[in-house]
Amino acid sequence: MRIMPEYLRIKSFSYFMTALTKIDDLLEANKSLFWDIVDTSKLNRLSILERFFQYGNWDDIQALIMIYGKEALRRDYITIRSKHRMPLSRKTLHFFDLYFYV
Repeated sequence: MRIMPEYLRIKSFSYFMTALTKIDDLLEANKSLFWDIVDTSKLNRLSILERFFQYGNWDDIQALIMIYGKEALRRDYITIRSKHRMPLSRKTLHFFDLYFYV
């Protein structure tokens, strides 16, 4: 049996729920979403959430809910959605409008 290198393994939902309880851990696990940012510790919460809403997968969103709570994410989503510069695609907006009942 061939063992797959760690960086090629697909992250499972249970991995996120057990290992990622802090936002720093989630950012570390998703470096590819922040490829253009040198120091992610200087990002504010809304900037981080914009990236995860637009480019993250469902496991990332579930991990964010575990970290921040669904109601806090809903409030932040509404704040992001109301920005003059729209950082989210139509498809993403439609999905999260339905998910958060906006």
